[in-house]
Amino acid sequence: MAAAKVHLHWGEGTVAEEVRLTTPYHVAVAQLIFMQDGSELLRFCWYDHGGRFHRSPLIVDPKTWGELLQVAREQAPRLYARLRGTDGSPAIGS
Repeated sequence: MAAAKVHLHWGEGTVAEEVRLTTPYHVAVAQLIFMQDGSELLRFCWYDHGGRFHRSPLIVDPKTWGELLQVAREQAPRLYARLRGTDGSPAIGS
């Protein structure tokens, strides 16, 4: 599968890694995006259960956030490393 393209007001990029977690309310998503200018972004978003992307903020409880981090640790090492921080601090939400 080809990497998803991202078009933002300030530039374009590609989703390098992504993890999804299905909850009763939505599909929570964390993405590592590589921008064309060489910068990296983290995007937290969500899809409804029908697969439609929503631009409103991702809101999750601490348990769901922990589960999303666990999926990132297992499936998306670069994304997980960014969530942990470059200084070796604990992962966000842990």
